[in-house]
Amino acid sequence: MTEEKAFIDKGIVIIMAEDDTSSYTLAEKVLRDAGIENEILWLKDGQETLDFFYDGNSIFDEKKKYILLLDIYMPKVDGIKVLEKIKQDEILRQNVSVIMLTIDHDPAKTSLCYELGCNAHVTKPADEGLVQAIERVAILL
Repeated sequence: MTEEKAFIDKGIVIIMAEDDTSSYTLAEKVLRDAGIENEILWLKDGQETLDFFYDGNSIFDEKKKYILLLDIYMPKVDGIKVLEKIKQDEILRQNVSVIMLTIDHDPAKTSLCYELGCNAHVTKPADEGLVQAIERVAILL
């Protein structure tokens, strides 16, 4: 039996905002094993994530499309504040789909993330559910 490979437009850049090295490493492996060959950038906290989008010296390109895998619990600036800032920005709202990542099953946090405009919510550790969420939101870009 042949495994089906995931497919998303190769022009989409995947950004993982995650402070835990093992969570990032596992997620990257899951994506690569699923056949996702897109560029994957790793940002290690919420402030670094905001700097990526708002620092004039950043490699952010408003002509590209991005999928942001955003951990809710991060140092410096938490994922919910990052989500809120991104979804208030017209250019980012059009170019960045956000998948929230969390280790807990807090329905109130999940609801808040959707109210603020996240495109999907996935519980860690990374598995096939993350791949499926990426495929779903990639279509929206």
